[in-house]
Amino acid sequence: MTLITAKPVVYLVNLSLNDYVNKKNKWLPKIKQWVDERGDGFASSLIPLSCELEIKLSSISNQSEKDEYLKSLGVPTALPKIIVTGYKTLQLVYYFTAGPDEVRAWTLRVSADIPQCPFLKCFGLGVFFSFFLSCTRSEPRLPRLLE
Repeated sequence: MTLITAKPVVYLVNLSLNDYVNKKNKWLPKIKQWVDERGDGFASSLIPLSCELEIKLSSISNQSEKDEYLKSLGVPTALPKIIVTGYKTLQLVYYFTAGPDEVRAWTLRVSADIPQCPFLKCFGLGVFFSFFLSCTRSEPRLPRLLE
């Protein structure tokens, strides 16, 4: 019994740039089968990416040049998918606050309650966010009011 490792896993598979662009790799189906066999009932994710492509994109400073390069290859970058999958796997949500000087992103667990989110008290958004969290759970519940 492997309780300490019984959790969902995100597998990132590095492909060559050619394999990533062609969306073909002879090992990818075998890796997917291996991941599915060892999932232990958890939904494990497999995300193919090309580190070669990501390094090339990080060296380009102009966003329009990045978009043009991706369009010429006909593939998207894998980073947004990695970020979204990571947040879902860890059961995290993010919330943005904006003021005249800055924009901040706050990260918290889906199961968090208002007392565990002190920043919400500062902005007076506790009742709204508690309602939001209750809607994202499998069993809806009444929002907790701030103390």
